[in-house]
Amino acid sequence: MQNKDVRPLVCEIPVKITGESITTTISLDGADVDEDIYLFLEHSFRQQRSRCSTFPQPTKGQLERLANRAGRRFIVASTMMKFIDDRHNDPRDRLELMLGLTSELLPGTEVYKLYDCILRI
Repeated sequence: MQNKDVRPLVCEIPVKITGESITTTISLDGADVDEDIYLFLEHSFRQQRSRCSTFPQPTKGQLERLANRAGRRFIVASTMMKFIDDRHNDPRDRLELMLGLTSELLPGTEVYKLYDCILRI
């Protein structure tokens, strides 16, 4: 997959926009993925807040850190949200715990360590 001829096929999805023969690509390995994960987390927190007014709302910097630590993997961002809102613990405590866990990890490289920490708690 590191082969320069194969990598674009693995890391990009062609998308038909409109019109005849008009296409673009969505990179699966770029800044647009980081932004999409940020938007996913932002939306998820807003949704939770609409259901529960006391649900914590992270700062922009905290959201950026969480998105960055997800390592361009939506499943990691989704797992973070499920951890924070597990309905059995105070989400404020869980958010603080998640922020603490992610502050110790390198951006996007230690996903398995994050999962290990989550599963041990």
